[in-house]
Amino acid sequence: MAYFGLVPGEQSSGETVWRGGITKTGNTHARRALVEGAWAYRMRPRIGRHKVDRIEALPKVVRVSAGKRKFDCAPDIVG
Repeated sequence: MAYFGLVPGEQSSGETVWRGGITKTGNTHARRALVEGAWAYRMRPRIGRHKVDRIEALPKVVRVSAGKRKFDCAPDIVG
C-alpha cells in the first residue's frame, strides 16, 4: 500500500512517535480509485431525493424502456 501512498505519515524522534494522515506520494489516480472504491464498498448506495423525483415525473413508458435498455446491455448482472 505504500506504493499508492495509503500509509500514515510519521515523524519519529527517539521514543516520540507522531502519525499523521495518509501520505500524498505514489500514483494519484490509483490512490483516488482505491479510496473511492473503499467508500463505495463501505457506504450503502442511495439515490438522492431530487433524482428520484425527476425519475418519477417521467412517463411510465420512458421509465420502463430506460430500465429495459439498462438490463439488456448487462444481462449477466440480472441473473
